[in-house]
Amino acid sequence: VMTEMRLPKRMVGEFAEIVHRKTLGHALFIVELLNSLVRNGTISYSLRKRRYDFDWDRLISTETWESVGSLIVSNLSLLSKNDLQNLRIICCFGIQCNISIVSLIKDCPGVQSIEMPSSICRLINDGILERDGPKLVFSHDLI
Repeated sequence: VMTEMRLPKRMVGEFAEIVHRKTLGHALFIVELLNSLVRNGTISYSLRKRRYDFDWDRLISTETWESVGSLIVSNLSLLSKNDLQNLRIICCFGIQCNISIVSLIKDCPGVQSIEMPSSICRLINDGILERDGPKLVFSHDLI
């Protein structure tokens, strides 16, 4: 946490302890918790302070997940309607599919893919999909 936020230990020590306590030190949960704290504005960059800052009250009241499954469900519930629709379409191909196949979907009658290329980028950035060369792969088998 200290390295990523580029702050001295004295400024992130208590923050890191809270994150560790909420995640029980599980690396996947730590990464996901930190990502969700950035998404919901609990962690943000302060131009005035010229450093990262966090909202203590929001951090303390943040609920965590009981399992990887509930973490994934939580992440999926944050997706836009369009991204969720496109994820459902991609799921039809199994745990991985070639990007060129997905790009053909937009031309298929009856398939309502919405902004598929930008949606794929968001799904990759959110950690739901990963790109492996010419393939899209789900980041976890529970998805």
